[in-house]
Amino acid sequence: MARVAGAMAIRLVLAAALAASLCAIPADAAVSAPVPCAAGLIASDAAGDATSEGRTLPESLDITETFFRTDGSVTTAYVRVAKMSKAAPPDPTIISQTWTVSWDAAGARQGVSAVMNRAGEIEYRSSSGGVTTVTKGEVVEGAGGHVAIVLPAAIAKPGAKLTKPFVSTNFATGIASTGSSISIGSEADRAPDGAASGRDYTVADCNAPAAALAAGASTAPAVAPASKPAPAAKTLTLVGVAGKTRGRKISIRLRSSGELRRVVVTLKQGRRTVATGSLAKIDGAAVVALRAKRPFKRGTYRVFARAGGISASGKLTLK
Repeated sequence: MARVAGAMAIRLVLAAALAASLCAIPADAAVSAPVPCAAGLIASDAAGDATSEGRTLPESLDITETFFRTDGSVTTAYVRVAKMSKAAPPDPTIISQTWTVSWDAAGARQGVSAVMNRAGEIEYRSSSGGVTTVTKGEVVEGAGGHVAIVLPAAIAKPGAKLTKPFVSTNFATGIASTGSSISIGSEADRAPDGAASGRDYTVADCNAPAAALAAGASTAPAVAPASKPAPAAKTLTLVGVAGKTRGRKISIRLRSSGELRRVVVTLKQGRRTVATGSLAKIDGAAVVALRAKRPFKRGTYRVFARAGGISASGKLTLK
């Protein structure tokens, strides 16, 4: 008698916890006829493919569509089925049914699930990185009904990316009166079929445009303020030799389209540097005097000028 009373107490506590969970669902967490956001659809699935080794499975395990939907700050995973019912399955050995939506996010496998026993009592769960917590949810019965499971706010933060999602339905078998000899993890259906994943989802309020209209905001695209035209790129030009070349001195005439600092001019013959000269800055026309260690000889030289990250080069012939 004490054992029966204990079992009844446990059931009453579970029922009370589930009732509190259902009452706490936000008004916008689930609706009777939800539709996916523009980018919320995970996958669609053909009806009638929920099977398991010839066993007759309830239509509540037959997935037809699954999607995410974010309303305000609440993100919900929906699993639509052929026909949702809380009634006990015809097969007396099926003691529980499970609907699970899984995805990758923040480097971990995450998911939400709903587990229903033969009495129609449902527990909604969330898992992330191997840690399982209780969440909220809703079931809408009937043809095309659904299971809705609310994602915890810590997981479904705005901008969070839920990648490689898929949904599965499972059932467990055993002796209904005692719950013994349970076989966990018998898959009934999956969407997408096989080992594929559905469409990724980025958490964002589905109603943001509608909210803007309700507040009287204009839907016209924002016009960016006129930007100032980008300044023209500065240039540096080699004009030529200034004056006559005498002994070890040569002067090179330069011109810039704006102020440039740290002007360096190098004269080379082949790979050998013959002479160098510099100025602190140039703004327009300027002459740079180069000095060599030895008197210049007739021949062809290369002139390289650099200032403010801009360079110029040219050929110089001394006769």
